[in-house]
Amino acid sequence: MVASWRDLCRPRLYASRPIGRWRTTAIWRKTGRALAPMRLSKGLPDLMTIDHPLVDVVRLKPLEGFRLWVRFSDGREGVADLSAVVARSGAMVAALKDPAYFDRVFIEAGVPTWPNGYDFGPSALYVEMRDAGALQPVAAE
Repeated sequence: MVASWRDLCRPRLYASRPIGRWRTTAIWRKTGRALAPMRLSKGLPDLMTIDHPLVDVVRLKPLEGFRLWVRFSDGREGVADLSAVVARSGAMVAALKDPAYFDRVFIEAGVPTWPNGYDFGPSALYVEMRDAGALQPVAAE
């Protein structure tokens, strides 16, 4: 028997799935909410509430040693060391090993991007810099 399109699109309930699975609400058609995270336990945080800020890069400047000076849309700035990223292997990262090519970084839609299409997510960059203590509020201009 072939499933119809209607059956494939119907929300399913997964009330007792293991950790990390998603469930749909029983009143999906009434509320419009399709997916909701399952609560792990009272003592553990909900996976969807972990702090991942929605920021964009508004300014950047390449520095020596595969570092970038970056200013984010929330008014914080700092220097990001991307030498660990450049040390990775892969076709996209291989071009970044040339310092002259690394310096060709630009901002596209709030994301640091290089001419070969490699980009670094601003939220991941922000969290990495915040955890390293490299972010500071922008001084009044």
